[in-house]
Amino acid sequence: MRYLILKNNLVVNAIDWDGDTSKWQPPEGVQLLQSEQGSPGDTWDGQKFVSPVWSPEYYTPAQIDAYIDGITSLAKLRTFLKQLTKYMVVKV
Repeated sequence: MRYLILKNNLVVNAIDWDGDTSKWQPPEGVQLLQSEQGSPGDTWDGQKFVSPVWSPEYYTPAQIDAYIDGITSLAKLRTFLKQLTKYMVVKV
């Protein structure tokens, strides 16, 4: 089964797990949610997942770190970098 690991309603990871707590237990301070929806970086509002709209003013450094840690594919990394470059300033 697919579970999402949430910290402060932010999806920080997605795992496949059989639910057997004798084999593995989630770390303290996180919440598990069984779902086929949602990806690392999304927020959970209690009813649905909301994908991030990247803006440095909106996300805390901890949330950005959690999103980066949850990047599990090259496609997600490309998306993140494209969104991030909108806020970069290049000095020449």
